[in-house]
Amino acid sequence: MKRILIIVMLLLSKMGISQTASLQDILRQYLDLKNQLVESNAANAQKSATVLTGKIEGLAAQALSEKEAKAFGSLKETLNKQVKDLSTQSDLAKQRVSFAALSQTMIDLFKVVSVKESSLYVDYCPMKKAYWLSTEKTIRNPYYGNAMLSCGSIKETIKE
Repeated sequence: MKRILIIVMLLLSKMGISQTASLQDILRQYLDLKNQLVESNAANAQKSATVLTGKIEGLAAQALSEKEAKAFGSLKETLNKQVKDLSTQSDLAKQRVSFAALSQTMIDLFKVVSVKESSLYVDYCPMKKAYWLSTEKTIRNPYYGNAMLSCGSIKETIKE
């Protein structure tokens, strides 16, 4: 019986029919968006932001603890607005401006809710005066990409 259930779940995920999104899914998609900006790929960043919009809208409050539901509930409208704004931008510079606001909201969220990543770092770009989240100690700046890839520093560790 377990085997059949696993096969059905795998088939549904391959067909694009996903289970309820989780905060972990939202974090992973945010990190994908960040990586697209590091690569200076505006088209893929726009696509990644669109997927992130779906994950935020698909997060079911009943799948969260009371603390997580309260934190997410208070930020959901802001997150939705920021991600939708980013997903409509095709200009890389404008995407990066929108990403700065989104990153601050994501930092606020993940300071309250638990993450399964082994480490989650709050990185800072002094040139843009903006933050972002990362799971690696190596700085890969999403605000400048290859122009200033290693510009920045870790300002805080949310979980280590």
